[in-house]
Amino acid sequence: MSAVCSGTTILGLAAVLPAGVLNNEEIARRFGERETASAIKMSGIRERRVTGPRQHASDLALTAAERLIRNMGFDRSLIDLLVFVSQTPDYKIPTTASILHGKLGLRESCATFDVNQACSAYPYSLSIAHSMIASGIARYALILNADTLTKLIHPQDRSLVVLHGDGAAATIVGPCKDNEGLEGFILGTDGSRARHLLVPAGGSRLPCGPETKVERTDEAGCVRTDENLVMDGPAVFHFSVYKVPEVIRGALDKLGMTIDDVDTVILHQANK
Repeated sequence: MSAVCSGTTILGLAAVLPAGVLNNEEIARRFGERETASAIKMSGIRERRVTGPRQHASDLALTAAERLIRNMGFDRSLIDLLVFVSQTPDYKIPTTASILHGKLGLRESCATFDVNQACSAYPYSLSIAHSMIASGIARYALILNADTLTKLIHPQDRSLVVLHGDGAAATIVGPCKDNEGLEGFILGTDGSRARHLLVPAGGSRLPCGPETKVERTDEAGCVRTDENLVMDGPAVFHFSVYKVPEVIRGALDKLGMTIDDVDTVILHQANK
């Protein structure tokens, strides 16, 4: 057990992108320049980083972690919590966090677990680290956020290829003076909309098999199988545009602040 500390802060950050690049020129060649121009214009994305067939989320996370520890000159023996946050883990069993723990050579008393989150992954992981440090369960947390969503997207799905790439980030969270550092979190869920973003096959409800590999083309010309990511773009866009500002206002109200008190707002949404 660590000493209870109510103040926590981000001590360091590092990010890693794979070398593979999927640019807008290739997108236009694949789907047609006219058809993809509006999607590219709306997203503001010029290129996407893409992993190779033998490169996975844990590989990116490991590189990010080693880079962060090296750049900070941080003593890895102080890390007593490792959280791997991803929807593209190495295996169903064991947790990818335990695999990364071994590769990083962390001490046996370090707690590890995976968290399955997508767009909300980073604030959720920060809230977990903050809570466990503030409660005295841990003192220094290593958060590894990594995803290789391109491996879940059919290469002929024109609705998703343009929006997604692969990458990883490593964060070390630790104690700080009270009333400094992370101010707080507002978390929430609308499970009624789960169908708007899912991979139908691969879990116990629909195991992978020959039938889940059958390709189908929808009315928009998007090709996918049941093993690929499916997204209702308009529904996700509507949720982001209308719900996220409401949550931001709620967070500011909770802290007794207004938007004029904020210098920077960082949003997770593929829309400039």
